[in-house]
Amino acid sequence: MNRLAIACGQLALLDRAEPLQFDPDEGERRKIEGQALALENAGSEWKSQALEIVRQVALRHAEFTSDETRAAAEAAGIVEPPSANAWGGIFFAAARAGFCQRTDTVRPSNRTAAHRHHNTVWRSLLRAS
Repeated sequence: MNRLAIACGQLALLDRAEPLQFDPDEGERRKIEGQALALENAGSEWKSQALEIVRQVALRHAEFTSDETRAAAEAAGIVEPPSANAWGGIFFAAARAGFCQRTDTVRPSNRTAAHRHHNTVWRSLLRAS
């Protein structure tokens, strides 16, 4: 098959594709839904261990990201969940528990596997200033 035929075939696929949707509310809903599913799939034991790690990190640091939390979890021998998205769910659970508060600040991750992904900075609600 020549390049023109391939390109035409790809364009035909685009004609049948769902149009792009830009709906921030729907995107946020899907993010929360995905995090909840990842957290559920991680299991109750992992969830309780990870939540305790976030609490401990919040006691030691005025501000922190998932990098510090995941390093503390690894040091404590807590295995990674089946999906890394469970960590997002844990931070929101920690915020609901009153351990921390999301800020509008991000920092690039230092974890090689994260490819300098921007991590949310969380403010401790447990550490005395």
